[in-house]
Amino acid sequence: SSAFDISAHFINVVIETSAAASFRIDGLPAEFTIVPGQPDYSYAQITVRAGVHNLKADRGFNAIAYGFGAAESYGYSAGANVNSLGIEITSLISDTLTNTGCVAEPLQFKVNLHYRPTKLTWLLGDGLAPKTVVAPVMDSTFIKDGKTFYVYELKDTIRYSIAGDYAVDVISDLSSSDGCGSSEQLTFEFSIFNPPVSNFSSGTIACAGSSIQFTDQSDGKGRDLNSWLWDFGDPESGSLNFSTEQNPVHLYNRAGVFPVKLQVTNNSNCDPVVSEIHNIIVSPRPQSSFSVSTSACENKIIQFSGLSKFPENEIIKWNWDFGDGQTSAEQNPQHTFAEAGNYLVKLFIENKVNCISDTFGLTIAVNPSPVVDFTTPEICLADAAASFTNKTTPTSGNNSTSTYLWNFGDRNANSQNPGTSTQENPTHTYSAAGNYTVTLTVTSDKGCSFILSKPFTVNGSIPNADFRILNTGTICSSDSVVFEDLASVDFGELTRVEWFFDNINQPSEKLADEFPNLRKDSKKLYTFKYPLFHTPLSKIITVKMLAYSGAVCVDEQIKTFRINAVPKVVFDSIPNVCLEAGAFVLTQGRELYNFEGSTKYSGSGISDKGLFDPKLAGPGIHVITYSFIATNGCTDSKTQTLTVFATPQIQAGEDLVVLEGGEIKLPATAAGRNLTYKWTPSSGLDRDDVLNPVASPSDDITYTLQVNSLDGCVATDKVSVKVLKTPVVPNTFTPNNDGYNDVWTIRYLDSYPDAIIEIFNRYGGKVYNSNRYTVPWNGKFQENDLPVGTYYYIINPKNGRKIISGSVTILR
Repeated sequence: SSAFDISAHFINVVIETSAAASFRIDGLPAEFTIVPGQPDYSYAQITVRAGVHNLKADRGFNAIAYGFGAAESYGYSAGANVNSLGIEITSLISDTLTNTGCVAEPLQFKVNLHYRPTKLTWLLGDGLAPKTVVAPVMDSTFIKDGKTFYVYELKDTIRYSIAGDYAVDVISDLSSSDGCGSSEQLTFEFSIFNPPVSNFSSGTIACAGSSIQFTDQSDGKGRDLNSWLWDFGDPESGSLNFSTEQNPVHLYNRAGVFPVKLQVTNNSNCDPVVSEIHNIIVSPRPQSSFSVSTSACENKIIQFSGLSKFPENEIIKWNWDFGDGQTSAEQNPQHTFAEAGNYLVKLFIENKVNCISDTFGLTIAVNPSPVVDFTTPEICLADAAASFTNKTTPTSGNNSTSTYLWNFGDRNANSQNPGTSTQENPTHTYSAAGNYTVTLTVTSDKGCSFILSKPFTVNGSIPNADFRILNTGTICSSDSVVFEDLASVDFGELTRVEWFFDNINQPSEKLADEFPNLRKDSKKLYTFKYPLFHTPLSKIITVKMLAYSGAVCVDEQIKTFRINAVPKVVFDSIPNVCLEAGAFVLTQGRELYNFEGSTKYSGSGISDKGLFDPKLAGPGIHVITYSFIATNGCTDSKTQTLTVFATPQIQAGEDLVVLEGGEIKLPATAAGRNLTYKWTPSSGLDRDDVLNPVASPSDDITYTLQVNSLDGCVATDKVSVKVLKTPVVPNTFTPNNDGYNDVWTIRYLDSYPDAIIEIFNRYGGKVYNSNRYTVPWNGKFQENDLPVGTYYYIINPKNGRKIISGSVTILR
């Protein structure tokens, strides 16, 4: 921009056209026109009043302004790069030239002119009155581009209290030889910025040995931040106590309170700003430990106690790993190891500020526990003593290292018959029948013990053997016989039942069942299958039962029943048949041992007596059963399969008509599997082994079609072919009633049922007409004899035969 003082009515402004700038005079747009013949320059003529006027553009420009008025006109150069040679600002903090400033920053202004002004007026844009210097004294000079410039400093130090965009104007007055006052206004635009505001965020609580992320949240106040300096308050970390990153991470290796601050600068050259101090609290890590209360044995509860050198109320999490895939979050958990072995048990803890301890681990040796087991005897009160057998699996090969403690559960025990024992396999005498609980405690050499208790019954001395046969009615040797155990004892349980299912013939074969009646809600059932026999007709079977309540207490029960022989049948295979075959009686089934009884057939298409009808059964595979029912009630049966093959489905077709000497294809149809064909007779056929041969018979004929399937099934059908012979038309006849040749007889015309005959006289008059030649013409017309002479006929046989025409003569 440029300012000038002129006493004129209007001015001319000439600019370089290449400047292509947007100009404004006193804030109003100025329209420029290219100088005729000088396209490099443009001009504008603007009406003005006397005074100071401003010429501004959106970029640097060179212009000459001419004023016209009452005095002589003159030229004035404006727009000569005033930002570089006009007003300048110096920061008194950095003692450097600047084009920006900061709030409250001390600034000094100066102006560079290529002439000596008579007065300088400074308008600083700070809302205060202008500063006027009359007859200013230059401070220094310099030469640029061959011109001498004079430097005038404003002696006041200037500070701006509000950030924003400012414009400093300097109005320079100078005298002129024509007596007109003249002035120039120089403008310098610049910005005043607020210094940046330093701030950041981070976690305020950390754990020793962990890192904290710091996040810059500083405000550049409209300018980009260009530097950061962090002080983490951790001098023991040496050079790592500082960082110039924007968002750094710092590792605190020790507990304590650490004052953190951040210094930032932006590109306004304002002084660096330091944030408020943020105190980071770093908590010490807890130390975990634990103890085990007892020696460890498999399948035994082990008590673990969590310990810590940190205040217990500060611990919020206990994390146990027992080394066997199981974990716990309790402080003092209990745990059972299912198998012996060495397990690394680990614990780490966490305090209220989420500090996690290092993992503490101990190897726990879990000793095997003996697998305790023993057997109880089956005794009754009459037995001498109960012998108990230890079946414990020891923890090592040396069985003697384990100790045993038995408790027989006998409330009647005394000093002569004690109720406990430390023997490995003890005995005890019970004085009363009853239910007892026997307990064995086994302790290994590693101190691992296990207790097992079992119920034990001293049974009564009076068992009662009994049973019944559940099969009702006839029992055949092919049946399974079911026996129901009805045995009982006066107290306790039966200890064993022995069965001899064929005590006479097979006395050494028995079935021994331990604890037969443990189910109280129903009796136990036993099933036995006797050998199948066909002769003799029946056998008597003896069954014996022994019921025990102990070693010496037993009872016996013997019962007999009859079992009948079973007939045996054979059923030979049945040949397959075709559907068209007639019904027949099956003879393939028979009984081999001459049993008295009856037979019965069953299945599709068959009667009880064995009459099989293929049409009733239908095509397909059929299962036929032959049964023999003996008079003793026992039966036997066998099955066979029988296939009924479908009969081919054929039609020879409708009867046909063919002209003598002509031919026609026989329109037969057939359906079936792998069919063969045969036509009879074969005369007049081009082939007799295809479904549709071509027929050309010389006389009427009937053909028979026989179709055979691959399965041997046969079907037949017939078709008749009528041969229409060529009519033989006589050319004369003698209708004189002598009984010979009295009518006009046309041979073979009677085979043409739809034939039309017309006869005309020589004058074209119709004398005879017939739609069917059922009665030969007798030479009459309207019942009158026609005269002798020649007549003309037209015969239309139809049925594909061409029209026949000619003449016939009547003779008398």
